[in-house]
Amino acid sequence: MKLIIRIFALSLLALAGCASTSMEVIPQQVIQPAKANESQIVFMRSSLISSVLPASLYEVRGDRIEFLGMLNNDTKIAIKTTPGEHFYMLVSNAADFLAADLAPGKTYYAVATPRIGGWKPRFWLWPFKNDPNAEYNLFEDDLAELRRDTALVTISEAALAWYQANKAQIEARRVKYLQEWYALPETEKAKHSLQPSDGL
Repeated sequence: MKLIIRIFALSLLALAGCASTSMEVIPQQVIQPAKANESQIVFMRSSLISSVLPASLYEVRGDRIEFLGMLNNDTKIAIKTTPGEHFYMLVSNAADFLAADLAPGKTYYAVATPRIGGWKPRFWLWPFKNDPNAEYNLFEDDLAELRRDTALVTISEAALAWYQANKAQIEARRVKYLQEWYALPETEKAKHSLQPSDGL
């Protein structure tokens, strides 16, 4: 039992080291509105549960992935992109996905939350929807609190080095967990999707 506890403690220390993989804090913490010809999506994370677990963010484009940065606890990443359909992936011990259909001139929000259960902690990736019945929606205080309590960060050389060192594992998780996404009922996929009307 002591050996198990020791291994668990060492694992937490290792994870804490990964989670502290530096992203650069942006001096200007105000998220600017999206321009008329672009869309913007902001990914946020703030939770005491699994706070040391590293989570990395990607855009999936067919068989290719683009590394967007480490989504560490109490941080947010703002991605400016083209209007239209996009597909995002958050990787920890597993992977979760978010489909997005983005309208021009709009900013969208998503949050990473711990997924409790099983031996391996992982995250859900939830959209903030323009629907009062959604798990996370634009009408409750959660969005304002997350925007206030998270620091805006951007990708750094340390984060890029982490990605290069872990690229093979990330790709393996994309392949494995994308199959789970494809197997979901359409109603479940919709819960983890952004529609044009969800933008602000």
